[in-house]
Amino acid sequence: MNIDYQKLESVFRIFSNFVAKKDGKPFVSFSSRYIYEQEKYKERLYDRADDALRLISWSKKDIGSGKIGRRVVSAIEVEDNNLVWTQDRRGPGTAEHTPLIKALDDKTHELEALLWDHFKEEKSLAETFPRFRVLLGDRYSLISYLYFIKDKRRFLPLRTRKFEDAFKKIGVNLRFSHQASHENYSAFLKIIDEVRIYLEGQLKERVQLLDAHSFLWILTGQMQKEINIDGEMEKRTEIEAIHLDLIDLGEIEIKEKKRENKTGPVYFDEEKHYKEEVMNKITGERGEHAVLEYERLRLEKEGRLALSKQVSIVSANIALGYDILSFSNDGKERYIEVKASRGEPNHFFLSRNEYDHIEMEEGYWIYVVHTVFDNPRIVLMIHRDELFNNSKFLIEACSYKVIFTPQKEKGSRSN
Repeated sequence: MNIDYQKLESVFRIFSNFVAKKDGKPFVSFSSRYIYEQEKYKERLYDRADDALRLISWSKKDIGSGKIGRRVVSAIEVEDNNLVWTQDRRGPGTAEHTPLIKALDDKTHELEALLWDHFKEEKSLAETFPRFRVLLGDRYSLISYLYFIKDKRRFLPLRTRKFEDAFKKIGVNLRFSHQASHENYSAFLKIIDEVRIYLEGQLKERVQLLDAHSFLWILTGQMQKEINIDGEMEKRTEIEAIHLDLIDLGEIEIKEKKRENKTGPVYFDEEKHYKEEVMNKITGERGEHAVLEYERLRLEKEGRLALSKQVSIVSANIALGYDILSFSNDGKERYIEVKASRGEPNHFFLSRNEYDHIEMEEGYWIYVVHTVFDNPRIVLMIHRDELFNNSKFLIEACSYKVIFTPQKEKGSRSN
């Protein structure tokens, strides 16, 4: 399941304006007064649940005694818990933690062995979730709460319909109702984490997983009661297109950069690499959506409404060698490769596949988009002829292909 970053961008804009009005000042951080008032209760719930669990007092010999189970029940029945309904709202036995209470009576040892593995042994999600599913049934809010109070940095509470609605607003059609499984829950957490990384890029500060959760929670809560979110999302933003004045490189001396010889071990930071991969993906998609909107509006202004509706993003098909299929005013196809960046660099990279298509396709263009997270601007629109026959561009080889041919072993025969 992939996020539609154009929709996420629209939702974030609406969210920022909404919170700014509530606070009376621009939204720049999740330390916002309004967000604190609306969402701080989750932190308080977590702390109350942690106090109720008293994990330090647990002993393995308590398994089967009922002590562990009672601690967990008390962690669920903390004051003002709206993440799990602990009251029989729809008649006797309808409280959401009823299956856990019944399991504590009927399958005490099995349940407490699972709770011990979950809270004390650091068993994986894949190991414990199916066991919770067997003992507690399809109670997603209950099971997800047990993960949340274990570690709020990695796990989150889940209200099925609320997050189905929230995810739809960012282009993710993922069902949760009657879908409780470790695969489904893992997908939920992954999407929230990608939203978190997006928010960090927007706010230029560290954002917690629980902040991203609150962002979506508010979206389908108070915001939805007060404003027409879908109507606001349909409003279009015109993308600015300028053309940078470039220096003729033939008139200046290009000094070759000296390569720095780095010594010592190089360590791979998996978390940093993952975050950078997600940020690059978001950057690329935001650039593509900016160009998509620009091209559609360009054709609409030229009276080519039918053509504007045919402009599309085709980057999923890597073999094409470009990102956007658009059209010139005369109806000829325009193949646009988008080079997007978070800042304002004076260069971009071409893959071998892209380079080959530039040489082959007469209608090939490169659109350079700067500052995609702040105010996306198309700063260059380069036709392929301009790229190759212009002293204002320097094309530099920066990677090499190394070819080798193994020697045949003695005595071997070729067929």
